[in-house]
Amino acid sequence: TIEDLSRQNIKLQDGQLLAFYDEELEVDGVVQYSEEENLWVAAIDWKQIKQLEDMLVQATV
Repeated sequence: TIEDLSRQNIKLQDGQLLAFYDEELEVDGVVQYSEEENLWVAAIDWKQIKQLEDMLVQATV
């Protein structure tokens, strides 16, 4: 969110590639400003969403 971005000194730009995650999932996305919605959005490939649990298992193998 805005506070997280500010804390990490990230300034959003059209076409910027970022990793998005929560406690369970991670996915890469391309940031775009939506004039229609008047906010920043990310275009992601839903097929590329990774379960963090699966990533931890692979890292230990």
